Amino acid sequence: MGGEKVLEDRARLALDVDLGVDGAVGRYEVTLIKAGDTLHGWRFPAPVLAAAVGQFEGASCFVDHVAFLQSGQSVRDLVGVIAEVGWDADAGERGGLRGRLHLSNAPAADWMEVLVDQIIEDRGNGLPVPNVGLSADIFCGYILEGRTRVATEVRFVYSIDVVFYPAAGGSFDRVLNSIKGGATMGEDKVKEDGKVQDSVAVLEAPGSGEDRVIATEIPPAGGVQAADTVKAVEAATAADAAAQQAEALLRSQCQTVLEGALTWCNLPQPMKDAVRSQFSGRVFAPETLDAEIERYRTMLAGMLEDKVVVGAGEALDGAQVSGMLTSMDRIQLAFERLMGLEIPDSNSDVARLSGIREMYLMMTGDYDFYGRFFPERVQLSNVTTASMTSVVKNVLNKLLLRAYNVRPRWWSPIAYEEDFGTLNQITWIKSGGIGNLPTVSEGAAYTELDWSDNEETADFLKKGGYIGITLEMMDRDDVGAVRRIPREIGNAAWRTLSGLVSALFTANAGVGPTMADSVALFDAGGHTNLLTTALSAAQWDVVIQAIFQQTEPTSSAVLGIRPQFLLVPIELERTAMTILEQPWSDADNKH
Repeated sequence: MGGEKVLEDRARLALDVDLGVDGAVGRYEVTLIKAGDTLHGWRFPAPVLAAAVGQFEGASCFVDHVAFLQSGQSVRDLVGVIAEVGWDADAGERGGLRGRLHLSNAPAADWMEVLVDQIIEDRGNGLPVPNVGLSADIFCGYILEGRTRVATEVRFVYSIDVVFYPAAGGSFDRVLNSIKGGATMGEDKVKEDGKVQDSVAVLEAPGSGEDRVIATEIPPAGGVQAADTVKAVEAATAADAAAQQAEALLRSQCQTVLEGALTWCNLPQPMKDAVRSQFSGRVFAPETLDAEIERYRTMLAGMLEDKVVVGAGEALDGAQVSGMLTSMDRIQLAFERLMGLEIPDSNSDVARLSGIREMYLMMTGDYDFYGRFFPERVQLSNVTTASMTSVVKNVLNKLLLRAYNVRPRWWSPIAYEEDFGTLNQITWIKSGGIGNLPTVSEGAAYTELDWSDNEETADFLKKGGYIGITLEMMDRDDVGAVRRIPREIGNAAWRTLSGLVSALFTANAGVGPTMADSVALFDAGGHTNLLTTALSAAQWDVVIQAIFQQTEPTSSAVLGIRPQFLLVPIELERTAMTILEQPWSDADNKH
């Protein structure tokens, strides 16, 4: 890997499930992950997986992944734990990790076992089955080789979860057995003289389950032979050992559930310690633990009740509640970061997106890129058919505006913006001037002054267009192309507006548009505001005098003003700068 920069990210990968018979109860043999490439754009080399055996050992198995941008699995969704993980060179073409899925004694595991058994049975009978499989939620270090993320280390395994529609097609293949959890009753049926008799029964004593009694029943004479009875007793002993091993595993699972629940319960440490001492080392139902944690929460709320609300309306100390983000807010911030926009420091903890493809799948559930919305596959709350469009529109509009604003608005000093309430035709009124005020003798009446105005009209123009973001761009995860779209549209908008302003001075061979008096804007005879001599220092002096001596409409009085701006095409920029930088040039003209 040389000097490549090692990155890190969290990945959810569908697993290949290969079940094998091992004779134990509530247990499935699974292929956890195979070496090679995945459909998610990851590559897992065999040495990296072989070194990650310890990370997968003891991983919890839940129903469904935790939702994006949310934290913490629920103990109610726990179905089992992964154990006996090891490297298997025969798993796939390049080898892989194999282990055993031990189902727990929990409600979620009960219905999950029934579902998986039914899927396997229906599949064996050639019936259609739902696409249910396993998916790994892991945190990896990686380097980039082109667009492929090559894993360098599996740093943490969050969970191995049962999900709907795993992208890489992980599946349950066959059932090992149908007995799971709780007390077990093993029976050896022996036939002699046409009769079937019970040779041995394994019973679990009432109470904690830590002490077990093996009751053996020796059949009457003429029944099972002594040798068969010995074998039955040995089988019962082995079954009891297996039951004890299963109970130890269940106790370990409960300890994992306990620690996970205490991590996310937000109770003070003394209360956490009290709950831990109460449940540690015991087998318990998740509902019992949840109820006890809720009891402590209620107790804590009662202790703090008189300290929480200190007044109505605005807080006395000026405190404010802010920064509350919905899942849609967080996904939009994540997309803004992906598109290169700055996000507030207070939201820097928002998870990063690997690409626009990830966001599309997350918000539509369209794993096959049919261009449809699949609400049953979407894990974000409040997502609708319009959510993806809304997020993309908002973020790309920000990019477009930023691209427009970075270009210089050269016309700002010579123009002003005005808002209009309708799109009706606009009427511009230019008033005439008033000449010198006449003298009024003492006691004489004031005379009416003459003035006039001219009207000009203009129509609204709408400029625009669109560029489609295709499913192919999403599937290829072409982030660069999506970023370029608003930048190019923003530049086009700037050029369009710049051209419209320039046209006032360049239209009709440089004389401008025709005005309401049927005369061009710049006209030597009608408006006396057009000179045709090439720009030079001497000609600029002529321009200054012409503007100073320009007369107002109606009054014919001289304006008496100097030119404030000098607009030139790029070919005359050097000439204009030379003229304005002359020491005799008035400072007011240097604009």
